[in-house]
Amino acid sequence: ENAAKQIFKKEGIPILEGHVANYPEEAMAISSEMGVPVVIKAQVLTGGRGKAGGVKFANNPGEALKVSEQILGMEIKGEKVNHLLIEEKADILNEFFVTVSVDRGARKPVILASKEGGVEIENLAKTNPEKIIKYYPNPLLEFLPYEAREIARKMGVDSELISPIGDIIWKLYQVFEKYDADTAEINTLVLTPDGIIAADAKLVV
Repeated sequence: ENAAKQIFKKEGIPILEGHVANYPEEAMAISSEMGVPVVIKAQVLTGGRGKAGGVKFANNPGEALKVSEQILGMEIKGEKVNHLLIEEKADILNEFFVTVSVDRGARKPVILASKEGGVEIENLAKTNPEKIIKYYPNPLLEFLPYEAREIARKMGVDSELISPIGDIIWKLYQVFEKYDADTAEINTLVLTPDGIIAADAKLVV
């Protein structure tokens, strides 16, 4: 997640302030320096961290130390947690989802987007498939910003969010192409008082 977020940031996708910690004391120091409630996330190459207890909140440095001790060394789907991402806790007003991947059946890239973020997209696809917008950009042509805005509009977001969310979708597709990715995903993409921010990041290359 941290490596993916640094790439997203470089390509103009807003992220939250965050720092990597390898030890509980380091997490405490980072939390103290940030001076705000933080979220502490296990850095592993797998999904489902939240359910496995690999994502927790801390309101102060003491809590950050305690939580980090719990997460470091635990195993999530067979992967040992050796690194943590300490991030400012976002004031989330709304959650969305966007991913760009390869549809092997259609032999094309596909963009999936939904205004139901934060849920497991596989479950949403089974229970409420109509809530997921599916769009196939032509891989031989340039994917244009207006196409990305059209996806945002079809998601059913408020009119003032069509442009900023469309901008993120367009930039995510640029990341997908530039880094020759298999998957470039933001779940969740959050609306905060400061605007639209990628609260999570997944990049498979």
